Amino acid sequence: MTINDFFQSLNRNFQAQGAVYQRKVAKPIKSLPKKLWPSFYILLTLAWAMAYFVSLPPLNWQSLDTWGFFIPLVGSYIFLHYLHRTITHPYLPAKQVFKPVKLYLKAVAILFFIGLLVLFFTSPIFNAKAYSRLITPHEGKFEKAITETKIEQVPIIDRGTAQRLGNRKLGTITDLVSQFEPSPAYTQINVANKPVRVSPLRYAGFFKWLANSKQGIPNYLSVDMTDGEVKLMKPRQAMKYTESEYFFRQIDRYLRFNYPTKIFGHPSFEVDDKGDPYYIATTYRKNFLLRSMEPNGAVLVNAMDGSHHFYNLKDIPNWVDRVYSSKIVVNQLNQHGLFKNGFFNSILAKKGATKTTKGYNYIVLNDDVWLYTGITSVTSDDSNIGFVLTNMRTKETKQFNVPAAEEYSAMQSAQGAVQEKSYKSTFPILINKNNRPTYIMSLKDKAGLVKMYAMVDAQDYQKVATGSSLQAVMANYDQSHLANSSDEDEKEEQKTITGILEDKQSVVIDGKTVYYLLIDGEVYYAPVSINDRLPFVQKGQKLSLKVDHKKKAHEVKLETN
Repeated sequence: MTINDFFQSLNRNFQAQGAVYQRKVAKPIKSLPKKLWPSFYILLTLAWAMAYFVSLPPLNWQSLDTWGFFIPLVGSYIFLHYLHRTITHPYLPAKQVFKPVKLYLKAVAILFFIGLLVLFFTSPIFNAKAYSRLITPHEGKFEKAITETKIEQVPIIDRGTAQRLGNRKLGTITDLVSQFEPSPAYTQINVANKPVRVSPLRYAGFFKWLANSKQGIPNYLSVDMTDGEVKLMKPRQAMKYTESEYFFRQIDRYLRFNYPTKIFGHPSFEVDDKGDPYYIATTYRKNFLLRSMEPNGAVLVNAMDGSHHFYNLKDIPNWVDRVYSSKIVVNQLNQHGLFKNGFFNSILAKKGATKTTKGYNYIVLNDDVWLYTGITSVTSDDSNIGFVLTNMRTKETKQFNVPAAEEYSAMQSAQGAVQEKSYKSTFPILINKNNRPTYIMSLKDKAGLVKMYAMVDAQDYQKVATGSSLQAVMANYDQSHLANSSDEDEKEEQKTITGILEDKQSVVIDGKTVYYLLIDGEVYYAPVSINDRLPFVQKGQKLSLKVDHKKKAHEVKLETN
């Protein structure tokens, strides 16, 4: 049956029903006075105004939310008009009364058909290369792109742990905990090149909002991601434009009424270098008519006074850390890996086709937040063929073709090292340790509390070290590498360095002493076994060391000044 046949059949049915109806009804129904119908239209308009107030669709043809809102809206008025005409004008031919409904249904069918055609012809089947070029990874060298990681730069506190710490901190402040609660956001950002998670307080219910909305929200929480220190930050003014408002100051609604045509993602909470709170609302366009969201700018809203400004991508201030969403970045990385050799290769031969691993995390580089994820073959995910880093503000992407263990294999290896405790590993963070890619992760008990930390060599996940603190796990990891050095390692190329000892520290691990020597600003480590005079070396003495590329000393000589 064609579309025309369907509508002709529907029309005949309505005509038949109309004829019967005309025979039975001799005059308009008295129970619905004509004066009531304007009220029905007003009520319908109010209902749709309330629906818009709640759902906030953009006035933008590229948004499916727009079509999903306005097609039913138009249909509801046409249906009400049909009822109005049918009841108040029973003598009109059914064909004439039904004509607007028929035109509406035809228009919806045509729009639906056009939409399907657009989605089909803009799919990767016909545009595989274009999809693969949405993100362009540039190959880099790991040891140059990621410098040796210092303990104070490891963002080890995950969102779950940050939420626990934040709740505990707020629980100690009686006058706040009775009125406010922490938002679950805990956005990871950089402040003065230090990784922190920030989250605003929010009203603890409608009545708490009624009591406090005039004054606003006085604080936000900042959690140091390296040591877990929680600070209750007080901005210059209270925050009055937040996600926990109920009416026109609610941040999504505030953005929509000020930018009715913009397509927004979910705003993220950040603070600038002065500690002033902002909401960063990324704006989007579609790369292929109705497909593939792509950021084209951002609106920055001051959470204190509501001042706002739209920035194009290239003009967004450098202190902003989160413009691109992790979902879009990971999706585009997958499309790049799948479609770079064509669509049919992605489903048939799959030559060179890659995908991201199932998880991701964030690391800190040059005062920016970068998304990290592994890259593996689509035909096998037992190991990574490399990994990528993507700047969450600019989408700059670096790829490192370093074979490594898949992250979940490293997590299982870390859990196996303390299997008697039944700890669960968080998703690992990638760091540079001795110029080698290394995973570091937290180990949590069943209650979700961090009990230990683990480090796993990304290229040899059998090499695992654990410790009760970051300092301990790094020392144990160094000791583990020292103890497991192979004959090949011993024979590798070494260089001789000579300098004045600036400082010396010792660490005892499993009964073995390792000395850390600071010479000319560089740190080297040496086991006590290579020179029994190491314990007596003093600052200011001249030393000569034979060291490998990992800064491990294989020989230490005391030189005469």
